[in-house]
Amino acid sequence: MQLKSIYIIILCLFHFALNAQQMHQNPRMKRIIDFDQQHYFAQNQKGKWGMCLASGRAVISMNYDTLLSLDILNFNPKDYSMERIHTNYFIGKTGADQTLLNLKGETVLTVNSIMPRMMGDVILVRKGASWGLAKTTGEFLLPAACTEIEWYDDILALKYEGKWKLFHPKQNSLRLEPSYDSVKEVINNTRYNQKESFLLVQEKGTWGLLDKHLKTIIPIEKEALKPLLAIDKYSKKKTQFLVKEAGKWGVLDINNQLILNTEYDAIQTVQWKVNTFEIAEQPLFVVTKNGKKGIVDAAGNIVLPIEYDVINYNETAFDGLFEVKVGTVSKQMQWNGTTTVELVLNP
Repeated sequence: MQLKSIYIIILCLFHFALNAQQMHQNPRMKRIIDFDQQHYFAQNQKGKWGMCLASGRAVISMNYDTLLSLDILNFNPKDYSMERIHTNYFIGKTGADQTLLNLKGETVLTVNSIMPRMMGDVILVRKGASWGLAKTTGEFLLPAACTEIEWYDDILALKYEGKWKLFHPKQNSLRLEPSYDSVKEVINNTRYNQKESFLLVQEKGTWGLLDKHLKTIIPIEKEALKPLLAIDKYSKKKTQFLVKEAGKWGVLDINNQLILNTEYDAIQTVQWKVNTFEIAEQPLFVVTKNGKKGIVDAAGNIVLPIEYDVINYNETAFDGLFEVKVGTVSKQMQWNGTTTVELVLNP
């Protein structure tokens, strides 16, 4: 949410910066601001804004309280930089309404609010308390009847008639993805300034995974899909998932390959710590099968045989120590990062 807030603030700052552009003198105008060295934002003596040519001829009538350019904004989340590309469309505000205008001064549509970012040929608009997607032709791609919106990097999610629609502005075709009952973002900060991010989606009671290009990488057919992080020997954290199929649990990677087969009655992740996105960093799993417990690692290797009645450990701050029990006999096992060693207490 912090990144999304920064993103929105940067969008606004780009348009407030228009007021700081070079001004030109014209006795008939109160203010003139260069747009592209051919067209100029102009404010008349009554305080109304429009656009004119260098000759002074108006191309957008000076009837607006404010007038902003509608730009294509490419945001880089790694360094928070923003690339702004001008288009031939503008947002004029009059009273409580905002109007989409083209460079000919023609009105395309009027709504209560227009987000100052062009997404291909689509814009996000608001009517009352509801949102929608409109094309620069004035046609609505999605009616302004969406009750909620969320941003996932470049992907816009809109809740329409109880379902989530996903829109990616950089796709070649202007289309909305199929509707989903639930959409959740999964972010794995693998290394400094590097991350993996996905969308966990649910439809008709089953779960799947999309990448940030809206490509399905885990089919939407799993009974349950819960994100976790596993650690390999190079200390790069990989995104994996607890997966449930036919009532049994396993572990799945982002290539839809099983790390642990879906054959366990339960899988409990051994939680070393929790990162800022509340995804546990795990190298081990306590598994239950046919009433017995054991331990496997993130690669599927057996660490402790599945033959114990009880396996206890500190679930809030795991220190590598397990207490295992078969019948009435218990012992302690220490995990050193690669193997488990039985602790023997000297008399």
